[in-house]
Amino acid sequence: MKRKITSNQILGGLVGICAVIFLFAEKNILFHTQILSGQVNSGVLDLVTGLLSLLFFFLIVRRFTKNKNHGLVRYFLSSLVLSFSASLGFIMVITQITGTPAVGHAIMNGLENEGTRILLNNLVLLFLIAILSVFVACLVLVLKPKVNYIKEISGELEKMEKEGFGREIRVRGDDELAHLSKRINSMSATIKEKQEREKEEEQQKNRLIADISHDLRTPLTSILGYVDLLKEEGFSNPEKSKQYLEVVDRRLNNLKLMIDQLFEFTKLNQSDFRLERQDTDLALLLQYIDFEYGTIFRRTGRRWCLKVDQKELPVNLDVGKFMQAMENLLENARKYSNPDSEIVLSAKREGALIHLCLSNETTKIQEEDLERLFERFYKTDEARTSSASTGLGLPIVKKIMELHGGKVSARLSGNRIFFDVLLEAAEENHAAKI
Repeated sequence: MKRKITSNQILGGLVGICAVIFLFAEKNILFHTQILSGQVNSGVLDLVTGLLSLLFFFLIVRRFTKNKNHGLVRYFLSSLVLSFSASLGFIMVITQITGTPAVGHAIMNGLENEGTRILLNNLVLLFLIAILSVFVACLVLVLKPKVNYIKEISGELEKMEKEGFGREIRVRGDDELAHLSKRINSMSATIKEKQEREKEEEQQKNRLIADISHDLRTPLTSILGYVDLLKEEGFSNPEKSKQYLEVVDRRLNNLKLMIDQLFEFTKLNQSDFRLERQDTDLALLLQYIDFEYGTIFRRTGRRWCLKVDQKELPVNLDVGKFMQAMENLLENARKYSNPDSEIVLSAKREGALIHLCLSNETTKIQEEDLERLFERFYKTDEARTSSASTGLGLPIVKKIMELHGGKVSARLSGNRIFFDVLLEAAEENHAAKI
């Protein structure tokens, strides 16, 4: 299997080579300046220097390739080492050129001449400037990729400021600049998502205002119409006046119901809304439902059946909100179920989940209605003719279940509609994903 040579390995190799050159250069300087000459054998000195060079080279390369996360400090330090090594190499080359006997003899003879001494001083100055230039040029060359990357990050940030968030900066390497790019990309995506969400919320708010205006206009128009009739006719005809007042009363009650549900729906959708949850037994709550709604359904000629498989169904709920959601589902079943039909509520444990299912016979809901039943203000054709429907009951159910970490859905099978509710059991509150 082929292994890709990384930039860190190349950089480590170069630094290692520079360290080896530096060691041999120091050995030559020490030996040729008579510091070690005559005291240490040249062959022994070469052997020791070679072993030390191999050790330094191995340690440096290993250090650069052992950890993939090489920080900027190490990168800049390596740049300085490389630049210093390049300058040292330049010095060694110039030293080797000027170190020949002919050049040395010419320099010694030139020192006796004043003009030559001035020239030599100028040459030394130029030599120092050349060394500094080599150091700076090498440093700039090595640091240029990082500088260009910083400019690229700055340019992308300017584009984000002008064109909006959502852009991504190309991630290079695995140092602090790469991590910074990743964080900027993550921030850009988060802000973009937040902006889109806020835009969608603004659109929903505008649609909500339009829907409210439309749904409130109908009962208000009807109320105003009957009030005008009462003004014109007075109470001279008690029977008609009673009929008018009954219609006004019915419309006002429906208007109050709509306003109450609208207030509840708005409150549930506020970002700071929090449930008041507590551990409870769902089986006990279902017994309350069985007693109350079983009686209501039987009085209207419908058959009622409650099926609970377990004696205990532990859940963590906001009991008040959960019962409100169940009441909306049961009221929906009462309104739209066929006369003399069976309404069934079942509950069972499915692993870490509790499955509630409410079903009833109906001919008032079609397959194409299922996907939109939980939309705000949506009404089926049957519901549109009923003044008792607000189109907010099922959306409130959906929101309450979502706040509990649950899910509600609807399905048709023959002439029966099923509302399935999935909730997490209390002892395994996050064991399953819904």
